[in-house]
Amino acid sequence: MTRTEGTVGGLSWKRIGEGTFGFWDTQGVELRLRNVRQKDGHVHGDLLLYVNNTRTMTRPNVNLTSDRSIPGLEKSLCTAATGADFRVYLEAMCDVLVEQMEKHGVVTRLKRVDPKEIAQPTLFKSRFVPMGALTGVIAHGGVGKSMLGSMLGVSIATGLPVGPFDPLDKGGVLYIDWENDAKMHERRLTRLCMGLGIDAFPDNLIHYSAATSLLSAESELMELAVNEGVILVIIDSIGPAADGDLNKSDVATAFIQAAKRLPGTKIAIGHVSKSQLQGGNERLGPTGHAMFWNGLQAVYDLKATDPDMRGSMTFTLFHNKSNLLEKMPRPLGVHVTFDDPAGAITPSNVTVRGDQPEGAGMRLGQRVYDYLKHRGRSSAKEIAETLNEKEATVAAELRRMRQNNEVVALGGSQGQKGSAQQWGLAADQPATAPLAPVAPAAPEFVPDFELGCCMCGNPEVFKYDMDAKAYCEEHTP
Repeated sequence: MTRTEGTVGGLSWKRIGEGTFGFWDTQGVELRLRNVRQKDGHVHGDLLLYVNNTRTMTRPNVNLTSDRSIPGLEKSLCTAATGADFRVYLEAMCDVLVEQMEKHGVVTRLKRVDPKEIAQPTLFKSRFVPMGALTGVIAHGGVGKSMLGSMLGVSIATGLPVGPFDPLDKGGVLYIDWENDAKMHERRLTRLCMGLGIDAFPDNLIHYSAATSLLSAESELMELAVNEGVILVIIDSIGPAADGDLNKSDVATAFIQAAKRLPGTKIAIGHVSKSQLQGGNERLGPTGHAMFWNGLQAVYDLKATDPDMRGSMTFTLFHNKSNLLEKMPRPLGVHVTFDDPAGAITPSNVTVRGDQPEGAGMRLGQRVYDYLKHRGRSSAKEIAETLNEKEATVAAELRRMRQNNEVVALGGSQGQKGSAQQWGLAADQPATAPLAPVAPAAPEFVPDFELGCCMCGNPEVFKYDMDAKAYCEEHTP
């Protein structure tokens, strides 16, 4: 069975991702391997020696399984750190590396889960973002994707709620960025802390300005995430992180696999596909090959009522794909106020309503329900004008909702006809309001417990027969 950690030759070891390993003893000696790979029948990697957490030697592209290179490597290690038996250590490392590099997956014997652990855990309340999974947040350019990433990062780093994002865990955050530099993030995060009343700036927000693809930087990112105790990784954004022709399946697959190997919960920010920029499907998907969509375990669409971000704006997150969770019944909303270019950024929770602009992406039935709930009885025409929908489409939805006893037609026993016909929520109407006919329920037999035995009158009834006759134990037929 494939292992990812253990002990061998006096060393404890752990594999971190695809190409990063750590070996350490009890005397403060640690050997770290990065970019481990197979080449010409041997295992190569970048070797770093740490003594009491201080790096004392670095050797790039070392052949770790060659009889010719091992003696020279042993000599260099003994010079850099005395007292350790590096010959034994190197032999133990070779055993682990040969076994590990022949394996490309982890084998687990499945077992029954405790009922308390069956539900998929989430990183935030409201069943938002499945914990440990790869989640996508998809939006048009300039909507505010990185602003959302900053809010999520502050929430997890501090353990404090930010608008509707109420964290269930607290820990380090790694923001892997291909689009903005660290200084921009420092300014934005400082302003968010001002708006949230956070005096002490969190010291567990790590920004990584990426200069290559996610796959190429994987070893470095793995080590950084593990050393910093990262529980949330934000990838901004999918396009440059994938590096290559985004319409090719191998490019998309390589990105998805590399992202999933990163520790903790991963949120990948992406731009919408070209077809949707040209007016395609309302459900947003990332640009490029379909594997980008298929590989994400949850997808949230991000929309904003003020994409120019002047003065204030409202973000709305719609749950459009979920492999691990039930979909959120209502989108999450957060209103963000900007005092001035150098002032506080203040986020606040917003209940998204279908009859308001931020709820435009909700299903039509929910939008009609919200309209009638908050604005009262109205005609299909009035509802359609507010929701910016066709009157015929709204009228058809109202008829469907009436069949499900969600709404009623008002204004007479049959309702008024045409655009003047009024509609209301069934739950808001008196019992005499006309509803769709419901088949009467079959009569339920309820024994009369006030009667005694039909033979002797004994009040201690033992049994009832199919005709509801009562019998005591003595006279039971």
